[in-house]
Amino acid sequence: ITPFPTGDVYQVVVIGDWLAEGVLDGLVESMGSDARLQIQRKRWSLMTLLRAEHAEEIRSFEQRLKKDNVHVAIVMLGVQDRTSVRSPSGKRAPVGSEEWKDIYAARVDKLMKTLKQAGVAVYWVGMPVVRRTDANEDVQVQNEVFRERAYLNGIRFIDSYAGFADEQGGYSAHGPDVTGKPRLLRDDDG
Repeated sequence: ITPFPTGDVYQVVVIGDWLAEGVLDGLVESMGSDARLQIQRKRWSLMTLLRAEHAEEIRSFEQRLKKDNVHVAIVMLGVQDRTSVRSPSGKRAPVGSEEWKDIYAARVDKLMKTLKQAGVAVYWVGMPVVRRTDANEDVQVQNEVFRERAYLNGIRFIDSYAGFADEQGGYSAHGPDVTGKPRLLRDDDG
């Protein structure tokens, strides 16, 4: 972050869908008492990058970033992005197709570049392993896009997939908390 904030106090926001709500809760629980961090207690909602009005939502973020003094953004989204998208030719591109990946990557790029141009340090949290096998395949495709775009845009990618998987790489509702104690980490919906 250049320049460093006044008094080394960083303004932190969490951006994303309802999974980002869990990131925000965990961040507040584990780092909320750190005097160097001022964590906004309400996430900046961005439910999907695949809606037709995604461009307007990104422009809205641009305006908000100009108004708010944000130093660090933690982004997690994708739950509602597991859907086909209309391509420029007017046809539907199914999740995981090369055309879908290209469209999705361009939209991920736009959000990443918007945040970076505002001078924000960005941490992009990948999707966790999910219970349904068919949905899990989509999640892995999304994480490939996130990881690649983060690398190309100079953004830190946090791989949450392995952290929420069991020893065989499958879904598990339980796992270690920040102290290493096993506990329930997932909601009932998988």
